[in-house]
Amino acid sequence: AINRDWYAWGDGELGTLHRPLQPARSAQVSPPLAALLADAATLGARSGNRFSACTGNLSQTWGLHTLQQQPSPPVPDAIAVTTAQQHIDCQLHVDLAAEQIRVAKPGVVLDLGGIAKGAALRDAIAALLLFDVSRALIDVGGDLMAYGTDAAEPYTIGLRDPRADKPLAAITLQAGESVFSSGDYARFYEADGQRYQHIIDPRSGYPVETRAATVIHNDPVLADVAATALVVGGADEFSSVCDALGVTNALLIDRLGNMVNTKAMQQRLQPVT
Repeated sequence: AINRDWYAWGDGELGTLHRPLQPARSAQVSPPLAALLADAATLGARSGNRFSACTGNLSQTWGLHTLQQQPSPPVPDAIAVTTAQQHIDCQLHVDLAAEQIRVAKPGVVLDLGGIAKGAALRDAIAALLLFDVSRALIDVGGDLMAYGTDAAEPYTIGLRDPRADKPLAAITLQAGESVFSSGDYARFYEADGQRYQHIIDPRSGYPVETRAATVIHNDPVLADVAATALVVGGADEFSSVCDALGVTNALLIDRLGNMVNTKAMQQRLQPVT
């Protein structure tokens, strides 16, 4: 249901929302989608717009929304990228009381790819509270959250090397913690020797070159956004993005394969045996 309703190019709520949003620039939405878009707007601003829910036009221009059906879309020219950027609106306004959203520019396409899995994990935890479950590890496409009492034994998980089918390191995940990774693990294509991944920098309009970022946080929505924002910011903006989003456990692998860690994350990394 989440995949149907929050997918930007389907026939669910978000996909059909773009039709009235084009001419009117405002639309009614369901309470769950309004809450998620409000989170996206708030966290996007905190990230310095390194994460944005309004980059759907760029994803379309680069063909990144159809990678599963079309593995090698054509690389757009600079004019097409500039045109798509004109539809980015980082001033998304959400009125939770009225369940209404408003954008400042016509033609905006909302894309929740950098936040929806975090919301799905948060909803899964809320569902588990309705049942007598003492311990669980929830996996949404490789992003995880541990559920259980404070005394529950921690999980040991592997962090995948983005350029090799093997773990890069191991970490322990305590109850209540989520771990999110973003990068060019799977969703990318290559053209003329250049690798184009699915994460786009809203500021430039081009796919980023950072290989991956991983974040551990008790809030899975924030962890999802932070992992994306770190990939966009790269090594030069690693510390400032962590500070802006209140992240203490994070690592980044830059475009050359070098690793950057926060002090807290460095202490948690374990060698893979």
